[in-house]
Amino acid sequence: MKLSFLRPSLLLALAVALTACGGKATFDVQGTITGLVYSGLVITNRANSDTVTVPAGATTFKLSKSIEYGTEYDVAVTTTALHQDCSIGNGVNPGNGKDTAGRLASINIIVTCRLNAFSIGGAVSGLSADGLVLVNGSGDQVAVAKAATAFNFPTAVAFDSTFGITVLKQPTGLTCSVANGVGKMGDAAVTNVNVSCVANLGG
Repeated sequence: MKLSFLRPSLLLALAVALTACGGKATFDVQGTITGLVYSGLVITNRANSDTVTVPAGATTFKLSKSIEYGTEYDVAVTTTALHQDCSIGNGVNPGNGKDTAGRLASINIIVTCRLNAFSIGGAVSGLSADGLVLVNGSGDQVAVAKAATAFNFPTAVAFDSTFGITVLKQPTGLTCSVANGVGKMGDAAVTNVNVSCVANLGG
């Protein structure tokens, strides 16, 4: 008999406790980060203006304010990292920064960061024949047509990566040389690589 009285009393006490604290579960607004190399990333829950600055190399983040069950959240990258483009999602689920707490068992927002990448190109002079092929390193190539005055490689190069432009194939009857062809990619496109071609002696 004692147990039968204790069980309803215990349930009543639990109900009173839940009512006192609002009766709602709370959720941490958090997530995972891939590819973050540099500092400067700022993530904000725009629903309540809660903001966190994420250190370089971090693989996770958590905002300071937890939210109650049923509360909407809207998490966005408000400042991207230096030399990188960071965004919510991973390409498969790009919109996972906005939802309602409790719809899933936990909040896990995905942030993906990629190094900024820029094109490499420049000017060409004296190219009076076909056949010129330039190469960056040992891979990316571009064929430059006769009479062209400019070129650009098809593949962008990531920030802080080295590049080295050389002549892979000379045009018929000409010798071409490259100036400003070696360097390290910064935060803007490289446009000052110069290719000069002259006629072969006796050609």
